[in-house]
Amino acid sequence: MSQEPPLSVTELFYNVRRTANAESVEDTESDALSFEKDEVSTTVYYREATKVNCVVFTSEPCHANNGTPLNLEYVNEGGANIIFRFLPQGAEAKLPRRLQGKLLRLPKIPLEPPDMHWNPEAYFQIPAMEQHEYWTEILSREAVLDLESVTLWPTLDKLINFHLGNAARTENRRSTEWEGGAVGFLTTDMTAGEGEELHEFKPKWLAQSPNAPRHARRCRTCALRAKRATESVVTRTDRQSLCPLYLLTVLGQRHAERFTDNPHQLNFITKEALPVLRKLREHQLDNDTVGILDVWQKSMSDATPVRKLARAMTSRDCTIYGRCKQDGTIEVRVGDLDMKPPAVGWPKWAAIEKGLRDGGWYDGLDDVCLLSNEEDMAVVKSCYEPDLRRAVFRWTE
Repeated sequence: MSQEPPLSVTELFYNVRRTANAESVEDTESDALSFEKDEVSTTVYYREATKVNCVVFTSEPCHANNGTPLNLEYVNEGGANIIFRFLPQGAEAKLPRRLQGKLLRLPKIPLEPPDMHWNPEAYFQIPAMEQHEYWTEILSREAVLDLESVTLWPTLDKLINFHLGNAARTENRRSTEWEGGAVGFLTTDMTAGEGEELHEFKPKWLAQSPNAPRHARRCRTCALRAKRATESVVTRTDRQSLCPLYLLTVLGQRHAERFTDNPHQLNFITKEALPVLRKLREHQLDNDTVGILDVWQKSMSDATPVRKLARAMTSRDCTIYGRCKQDGTIEVRVGDLDMKPPAVGWPKWAAIEKGLRDGGWYDGLDDVCLLSNEEDMAVVKSCYEPDLRRAVFRWTE
């Protein structure tokens, strides 16, 4: 068996120096990152080698050549990952070439491991890279955020959680800590530069749920938004006030104008993102033909529908980013493509679907949803072939 060629290695060495007043820093109520506080200085050392691909964080440098010193800055987080940015130290310093345009993504460990043999390192690293290759084949490599797996030092959790305690996190995240892990990722930094704009949105369910009743008056996304409104729950997706079924129709431009009047954002949503949206809708239709409730009943005898459903749910929860550059071009990339483990997500998916169907949320009229607007539906249906119309809207003649 031939051995794989050695990979270029990025090694980051984490060195924390505390003064005698360090204990007082941990009691601070500031939401700002603490890299420049007098009590604590944080240094990350960058170094390249030719061994197994890894990023290493340690409490002390362990090589004679410490490399280029860098800082880490908390950027954001979601349900699955925490994101950090690399910052050079010194006004004239620059990031090493390999880290330019990259962010550090730390995956959160699922609260409920899929099975008793679950291994966080194996779960995150190999599947994540396999998933990345899968999505580059579906959407194209240029349309997906880059991903490179790296190895994390076991003691990193204490250092990261110290900084999370001082970061400007959202209210619902502040009480949670990063649970650690041996695997992280370098991914594309889509931050807007000078004179640029960054826009993003979640396309959600680009076709109606197979479990929805025929001739429903709300799509899956609008039905869930309506249900949440009665529970005083409003997510970022709900605030979009978009019906995904409109986006790939002749009325997409008009519908998007109710969401924004920014010409760059409109161009991104209604034109530049269309090729990606079409592929995502096709993927959702191909991988979820019977719905979560029916797949649940068959899961014990056949694992293939379960795997396909997980992929469909991933494509429904992804994020599309559009970086509008100074020359008028828009870079479109898709992120948040971590496949949701069925054993973790399935109970939640099934409970939501059953609640929407049994609670009549698919049947109510809606001022946002395409399915509630008879005039718009008449226009849209005339542009679709019957088979695609039935698949996307679950409407029959």
